[in-house]
Amino acid sequence: MPDLGFTRLLFVVTGAVAASATPGWLSWLRGAAPGLEVKVVMTRSAGRFVTPAALATATGGEVIADEWADGTHDAVHARLGEWAQAAVVFPATLNFMARFSLGLADTPALLSLQCTAAPVAIAPSLPPGAVQGHAYREHWARLVDRPGIVMVPPLDGTSATTGRTHMGGAGALDDVLRRLEERRALLAADAPDPADRGAVEAFGTALRRTAIRRAPGDAFVWTHRPGPLLPAGFTPADPALADAVADAPGPVRFAFGGADPTRRDYTVPGRDSVAGLLIENGPDTGLDGLLNGLGAALRHLHDNAPVPRTGSAPPGLARLERWLAGRAAIPEAAAAERLLRGTMGEKAWAALRSWTAEELEAADPVRVHGAPMLGTLVPDGDRASAALLTGADLGTAARAYDLGFVLGELIEMRWRHGGEAGAWQRLADALEEGYGAELGAAAHRAATLRIALHVHDYTASATWDPGEITRYGAFLTVLAGL
Repeated sequence: MPDLGFTRLLFVVTGAVAASATPGWLSWLRGAAPGLEVKVVMTRSAGRFVTPAALATATGGEVIADEWADGTHDAVHARLGEWAQAAVVFPATLNFMARFSLGLADTPALLSLQCTAAPVAIAPSLPPGAVQGHAYREHWARLVDRPGIVMVPPLDGTSATTGRTHMGGAGALDDVLRRLEERRALLAADAPDPADRGAVEAFGTALRRTAIRRAPGDAFVWTHRPGPLLPAGFTPADPALADAVADAPGPVRFAFGGADPTRRDYTVPGRDSVAGLLIENGPDTGLDGLLNGLGAALRHLHDNAPVPRTGSAPPGLARLERWLAGRAAIPEAAAAERLLRGTMGEKAWAALRSWTAEELEAADPVRVHGAPMLGTLVPDGDRASAALLTGADLGTAARAYDLGFVLGELIEMRWRHGGEAGAWQRLADALEEGYGAELGAAAHRAATLRIALHVHDYTASATWDPGEITRYGAFLTVLAGL
């Protein structure tokens, strides 16, 4: 049972055979989430399979008939829509799904779901052949594009009519609620965050939020907070690590946040990152010296930072491994995996998985930054020095992992934003020169993995864009050399 970020759930039961199992599911929910208030709406057709008394006994509350009452001015639809913090239709018949998709609102349940600001999960329960039918596919496609709607794919089940196995079961309520909570968290991440008040700039995704505030003098404080998809928060950095890299040579220093798992505050010399400068001005911005310093700083980290006995992979690499293996936790990321894999083909996809396994099983691992993004490299006003925000993504991996991460960002920026190829190459050369070793094939593979990870994080925590994913698939195929 997932931890739920809501306390009021509207539960609509429609007339599928699976409605007969809802009293059991609601009894389970009552025990699993005792603080959750549930209001049940039952359609007329649901009465063929379950009684209001059974549902009321399971929830300990009233069951509302999905009908307009005669002789009353009670706006039950408005009351339910405003009350609900989340809603689920479980099970959802094809008829109900189609009417909802078309915008029909001729019952209290339909009208409340059409008007509510709460996220709504639809768990279809379908007869044999419906999944392959045009009507189901058309309405699914229409609903899945709505940000506030979570479409839960039907599972294989045994038809009560034919006795044969077919795809059409509504699945388990705990899975439906997990998907619903993930969507609620994503929607909440896009809303203004009260913690961002007073910031000169605030941005982020459902993985991490960033707010930038002025500090005394010419400094700024960058605050990172874990997003709703990172509920465990940040792991405090090891003080021994900070001491080991305090004397990094060159113009780039490591900046470690505090020990608070709910936030990291970095006092740095500016409000603009190197990534922002490159996107705004292109590669001809005199940043070669900072890329050289970044390479030197990463080399210092790799050579001097103590490696934990039970070191773990950087969080991003672990996310990538699960995603490439088809174990994405976020539905949008799972859909992106299928689309990207189909675009790239099995040979290129297998190469990504093989390279990820090599990173996870590095023979001589070192302590790595984990995500030395140019968006976390913050220069001072004259760009003579910079701070590298460090701590949230630390792990152990091969040396090439950090270098490939930066190289992948440069490659991706050149692809997306254009600019003179030689200028981008000079930045990569400066990174390599600062590190004091050739980047080589291992860093190129790590760069490709970094771009694949960006596709995952983009779809899991920001937005769903099939056209963009297809473009990235073609690009990654070229980078993989297949």
